[in-house]
Amino acid sequence: MRTSVVHVVSLVALSVLAPPGLTQIIGFENNAPAGGLVNVGPPLGYPESGIRFVPSNNQSAIFDSAASTVMLGNTSDYFGFGETNTITLTNLFDQPFALTSLLAGPISAAGGGPITINMVGNVFGGGTLNASFPGLTTATLETLNWSNLASVTITTTNDAGIDNINITPVPEPTSIVLVGVGLIARTICARNR
Repeated sequence: MRTSVVHVVSLVALSVLAPPGLTQIIGFENNAPAGGLVNVGPPLGYPESGIRFVPSNNQSAIFDSAASTVMLGNTSDYFGFGETNTITLTNLFDQPFALTSLLAGPISAAGGGPITINMVGNVFGGGTLNASFPGLTTATLETLNWSNLASVTITTTNDAGIDNINITPVPEPTSIVLVGVGLIARTICARNR
C-alpha cells in the first residue's frame, strides 16, 4: 500500500511539475469574428500558448482569414501590425522560451510592395540576437532557431503580418531538478518492491 501511494505521488509530481517543453504553434485561429478583426493594443496585448504579444501602439489586430485586409500568401488568421509599431513577445511566466520559426510577410494594406521585417531576440542573462528579412512580397517561412529568450521585438518597414509562430518554452532548472527527484524516488520505490 505504501509503495502504491509513493508511486501515485511521484507520478502526480511529475505530471504537475514537469516543464511544458513541447513545441507549440501560435496560429491566432478563431479569435476574430468571421470576416473581421480584433484590435490588439498596449499594455495588455494578446496572449496565446504562454506567449504575450504586446504592441507599442494601437496599430495592430488579429485578422480573420476572410477579412478584407489579408496577409499575402497566407490563407489563415494572422496577427497584423503597422509600420510604426513594435511588437514585443514575452513569456507569460517570465521563463525563457525558444523561437524556431515564423511566417512573415506583407498585408494587403501595405500595397503589395516588398517589406523588411527586423527582429531582435533578448537573451536571458544578457546579449541579443538579430535577424532581418528583406524583400518580402508574400508570406514566407523564416527560420531562426533562437533559444533562451527573455523577449523578442519585431518591427517592419510597412504594414505586415505574422503567423504560425513556432515556440518552445524552455524548462527552468528548478523544474528539471524536481522532475529528477521524482524519477529517483520512483526508481527507489520500484527497487524496494
